[in-house]
Amino acid sequence: MKKITLLTLLVTVPFLFFGQVIVIDPGHGYDSNGGNPDGRTATEIVTALEVGLRLDTLITNGCPNWTVYMTRSTPNGWITLSQRCSMSNSWNADYFLSIHCNAGGGTGTETFWCTNNDTDPTPDINFATQIQADMSLIGQWIDRRVVEDNSYIFHLAVLGGTSAIGCLSEIGFVDFASDATKLNNNTWRDTFASSYFQTFNTIIGNCSTTIVAPPNDDCANAQILTPGVACVPVTGDISNATAGGLAKPSCDGFATPALKDIWYQFVATSPTHKIIVNPSGSFDEVIAVYTSCSAGELFCKDDGGLGVADSINATGLTIGTTYYVRVYDYGSIGPTTPTFNICVTTPNFTTGVNQTDGNNESEIDIFPNPSDGTVLNGILLDEKAIKINVKLHDVIGREVFTKDTPVIDGKFSLSFVNGINPGMYMLTGIANGKRYTKRVVIK
Repeated sequence: MKKITLLTLLVTVPFLFFGQVIVIDPGHGYDSNGGNPDGRTATEIVTALEVGLRLDTLITNGCPNWTVYMTRSTPNGWITLSQRCSMSNSWNADYFLSIHCNAGGGTGTETFWCTNNDTDPTPDINFATQIQADMSLIGQWIDRRVVEDNSYIFHLAVLGGTSAIGCLSEIGFVDFASDATKLNNNTWRDTFASSYFQTFNTIIGNCSTTIVAPPNDDCANAQILTPGVACVPVTGDISNATAGGLAKPSCDGFATPALKDIWYQFVATSPTHKIIVNPSGSFDEVIAVYTSCSAGELFCKDDGGLGVADSINATGLTIGTTYYVRVYDYGSIGPTTPTFNICVTTPNFTTGVNQTDGNNESEIDIFPNPSDGTVLNGILLDEKAIKINVKLHDVIGREVFTKDTPVIDGKFSLSFVNGINPGMYMLTGIANGKRYTKRVVIK
């Protein structure tokens, strides 16, 4: 162990764990001419970088009190071993992880530590052992070995020259067919990065003194979505989401899902709504709709896969009722890209009246909407109108109200002595030769 003074402090002053510096070292790389002086394959060069970038994202997004550096962040980033060591030392790294892929006819994953110039190798051994254990389990590799590198070949210069606690991980073999298939797969690359991230959380401990959960982490604080004819996407982010304790929905076939969910709510303005989730690249969404925060699952969907949009056609809804939407990532390991878009849409509305004149919803505003059915106020874009003929039609096209009412400075008001029954209606109005339409909800 080369940082004996710092680690002694870390043992005696636990809060210093939060300020860790981690260096990620994706091995090899192409030089400025597009070649590789080490004779490595594209699989190793690209995979090491892709996994490193994904790990960088996980740490940056999930651990704001950790500092992460990368020795290379592009494919054309070939640098010498001594340069890598110098970079790590200049950053005063606490941990150094060198990421590689193997070759030579074997299979599985293996990890090395180095005792060269090391007064106490125990932290390095513990780090390497945890990397190996997590990669074997989470990455689903054959557990090939975890050893001190000198006992295998020679002291690895990239480890011997760094002062940080370090190890070198050989993810898998580029020249073994099944290994290579995994190494070149982006979904598996996400998994490998998650494996390393798990190791750092195990070895270091909590990565932040303050972990801020999403504001809609709990169903009681579900974010409001407003249904509309067109999808108006709202951005969601499950970073630091927690499991609320509700059982997994019926469509989730994973044995032990993490269930780190966030919640949304909407008030039904139609018997049918479509809930659409469009995820980021590594997000595999599970969507469920409930009648309450504690139970009453109505719908569930998990068909999309990584980065593929999913939707639920929710039918038989009660207009004016609040429904709750639960979204989380499938499986037990969170995605490296934790964001998605969500919206609730309403099917095209048919009233039984001719709307060939066009829908001028942008030129009329009705409030309150939803209304309690006693009063509706209107504002027209055309302030020259002096009178408007208003009609209300229900969802099957029946006329339930009609009235001519004055317009003053573009404003008018309607009062309903007997009230209007709860439901969704189409308001149509003719004023100053223009036809207006607006959807109205009575709750």
